[in-house]
Amino acid sequence: MKAKLNRLQIRDLVVFVVVAGIVAVSAVFAAREAGLGDGAVAESEPLTLTLAADERICETESAFEYWGVRLRTDADDNEVLERHSSGWVGVATASVRWRVSGGVEPYRLVVDGEAYRGQRGWGKVSCADASVERRWGTYDQKPERYFAVDPQVDSGWKTVRAVVTDANGQTAEATAKVYVLLSTGDWRHVFKGGETYRIFGRLMTVPEGVNLRIGEHSDEEIGPDTQSFWIEGTEATIFLNDDTYEEVGRWLPDEGARGAAEGVDLGVKLDELAESIGRLPDLRGQ
Repeated sequence: MKAKLNRLQIRDLVVFVVVAGIVAVSAVFAAREAGLGDGAVAESEPLTLTLAADERICETESAFEYWGVRLRTDADDNEVLERHSSGWVGVATASVRWRVSGGVEPYRLVVDGEAYRGQRGWGKVSCADASVERRWGTYDQKPERYFAVDPQVDSGWKTVRAVVTDANGQTAEATAKVYVLLSTGDWRHVFKGGETYRIFGRLMTVPEGVNLRIGEHSDEEIGPDTQSFWIEGTEATIFLNDDTYEEVGRWLPDEGARGAAEGVDLGVKLDELAESIGRLPDLRGQ
């Protein structure tokens, strides 16, 4: 009788241990779900994104329209070659780097309107307006962005925006700035006040408060050839040595005469323009 009692006691003890174990495990899971005690599962780190530009200046020329050739069949079932516009190309790029931390992988990343992947990496963003529709193609045997329309590149700050989304739908944003410096000799272009350009290969910054236009090029029989620039809306003109870009003369309208800018000292503006030649833009404070 004593042996039977022992077996019953052992059986009851085993049942008690199993039940106690289940209760204990349930308590741990309950604590974890409640976020209590040592058994709580730590939440993921907040999702963060950093973005940085490798170069502060992106010097570029204007985009140009690229024309391709394709084969088509005409109404008489003849095969003919025809030219067609493939899009606008030729805009330079700036290199940017990103790093994602926290959140839950995988990450979905969009930088300047284009998709990337990975916790960290780098890419080349266009120095043109990111809102213009574009696609990838090949130009000069290299990958190239083709813009649907002329992106109208101009000097000034461009803000590169990046957004990352993690597996839980959390998002984080970051921005980086690059200074777009337009290189051109297009006489139709209006050069904006306060911005730096490379015009005919020469750096110059347009004074604040005025816009600049390209004037005439003169081949002189006596003295150096000259290139002129004039302040838009006025007749104020500066003449530069075509070889050295040193000032060789200027013309200023009389105060109150046609072409005089109200409240603007045109002589001072031409001084500022002449002093800026050959200098990169001032990027301090950005």
